[in-house]
Amino acid sequence: MQQRLTPLTLVDSGALETAKSDSLVNTTREVFFRTKAMYVWWMLREIVGQRALLDSLQQYDPDADKEPSYIQRLLEKNSHKDLEWFFDDWIYQDHGLPEFTAGNGYARPSLQGIFLVSATIENNGAAGAEVPVIVHTDSGDVPTRQRVPAHSKVAVRIEVGSRPIDLTVNDGSVPEADRSDNTTPIKIGHQ
Repeated sequence: MQQRLTPLTLVDSGALETAKSDSLVNTTREVFFRTKAMYVWWMLREIVGQRALLDSLQQYDPDADKEPSYIQRLLEKNSHKDLEWFFDDWIYQDHGLPEFTAGNGYARPSLQGIFLVSATIENNGAAGAEVPVIVHTDSGDVPTRQRVPAHSKVAVRIEVGSRPIDLTVNDGSVPEADRSDNTTPIKIGHQ
C-alpha cells in the first residue's frame, strides 16, 4: 500500500493581493513557475505511483532525450498507463487549471450496513486531472481517485463502512482556481 503524503503548500513572501491575481498558467514570476512544476511532479507521482516514477528517473538518459515526449514514454512504460491526456493538458498545451465542484451527494444503506455513496464531480476548468475524492464518515475518511476531464462531469460511486457525512473533491494536491465549492453534504436515503 502506498503511503499518502500531505499535499504541497506554498507561502509566497510577496504581497497577498499580488499572489491572488497571478496564476500558474502564463506566469513570469519564478515562484509560480516553480510551484507549477512541483505540482506537475506531485500529480505524476500520484497517478503513476512512487515506484514507476523512481524507475523512470533512474532510467533517464540525457543522450536519448531528443524529443519532448521522452519522459512521458518512460513514465508510460514503467507505469503501464496512458499519460497523453495529462501531458497535453499540463505540459505540452498548458490549458490552465481545473475547477472542481462536488454536488448531488447521496447515500443508500444496504442490509449489511454498508453505504453506497454517489455524487457528481464537475470540472469547469480547462485542464483535466486525476483528483482525490474523499468521503468523510463517522469513523474516518475513505479516499479514492477519479480522473475528471476538462469541461465535463463524472459520477462517482464509493462504498463506505459507516454513515457518510460529506464528500470532498481535491485535498489540495491538484492546483485549481477556487476550492470553495469542493465539498457536498451526503443525503442518506432509505433501504
